[in-house]
Amino acid sequence: TVIIPEAYTLFPVNLAKLIEAERLTIWYSVPFALVQLLTHGMIDGRDLSSLRWVLYGGEPFPLGQLRALMERLPQARFSNVYGPAEVNQCTYYHLPPPAEWGADWTNIPIGVVWDNSEGLILDADDQPVAAGEVGELVVRTPTMMQGYWNRPDLNAAAFYRRAIFEAYEARYYRTGDLMRENADGLLEFFGRKDHQVKIRGFRVELAEVDTALSSHEAVEYGAAFVVPSADGDTVAGAVMLRESAEVTPDALIAHVRQRVPTYAVPSAVYFVQAMPRTGTGKIDRKALYAAVQGQGVLKEA
Repeated sequence: TVIIPEAYTLFPVNLAKLIEAERLTIWYSVPFALVQLLTHGMIDGRDLSSLRWVLYGGEPFPLGQLRALMERLPQARFSNVYGPAEVNQCTYYHLPPPAEWGADWTNIPIGVVWDNSEGLILDADDQPVAAGEVGELVVRTPTMMQGYWNRPDLNAAAFYRRAIFEAYEARYYRTGDLMRENADGLLEFFGRKDHQVKIRGFRVELAEVDTALSSHEAVEYGAAFVVPSADGDTVAGAVMLRESAEVTPDALIAHVRQRVPTYAVPSAVYFVQAMPRTGTGKIDRKALYAAVQGQGVLKEA
């Protein structure tokens, strides 16, 4: 096992060197580390043939960058894995080669729940949703936590319980993630309940706006966030551009407008050098809002 030193994550060129020198066979990280490796790691001149399996999780992988990376590493299997820290991983999906992707494929499934685990999709009233409908995924696994230490308030909200048979009650962790099961029996991720915001009375899924921003050819990574205001919240976007790429905020807004409902289109797009991250490597949307306040007029709450 090779634990990547933090300094290497800041300099993707060194990260590519490390993969080559250590002859790494399996890679597991958030997508952002792999995007950095692709765009700034200078991997074309490196022998990365030892990589046979690339697993990523934690957030959606921008499709353009994922396709490009898979084409650069044709010998490696790529898998999208999912699971909150409270249950560890609990689903997987092995991606087909990019040549087999459909033209309308925009949402990579998180796949199926592991054989030793069970998942249910529930509506707001804790009832199973109809086939094909979106709801919250609840999961029970052998690796699920017992609870939060000395936090009975969190524990009361964290678990869903149902009777399996008389005198036995099964306990599931409420993931807070919105899913649906598609016609192929695969789970598809539709964002988090706490990232589903209301804008002018409409429900907006920030992950959907993330995907639309990141799908532009000039964008390395894009993320949406909420701009609070007493007059009504709005959605804005922030992007990291690919090296030497140029695009205007208006062009990005027009690009997103073709991919999301009108009420979800960002009112503004800002350029950033880096995406603020949480301790688990996910985008910190509150920190992102704070980071762009000096770039233009953002309404205060």
